[in-house]
Amino acid sequence: MAKRPSPAEALFLPHVPPKVTRSVAVAVKALAAGTADKQQQEFLFNWLVRDLTRAYDLSYRPGELEQQRATDFAEGKRWVGLQLVHLFNYPISLLDKDS
Repeated sequence: MAKRPSPAEALFLPHVPPKVTRSVAVAVKALAAGTADKQQQEFLFNWLVRDLTRAYDLSYRPGELEQQRATDFAEGKRWVGLQLVHLFNYPISLLDKDS
């Protein structure tokens, strides 16, 4: 089995998932089952935006072709996180009632 990169190394390897703690796993299972409490929901939303998608991080990875691919991958993850933040901040009153 390959050695897990250090947290500093993982910053440049966007394909490496963040460490999953017991709290994260419990919150994901509770959310999927429809039983997550307010604290679990808030915790998981923040984990998704900050740790999983790294929405607030710079996605650029300097270097040659391999780093360009890493930049592309990081930007894809970041885009997902920013969409979650956008939906969180979007005024519901602006949405159609039928949608």
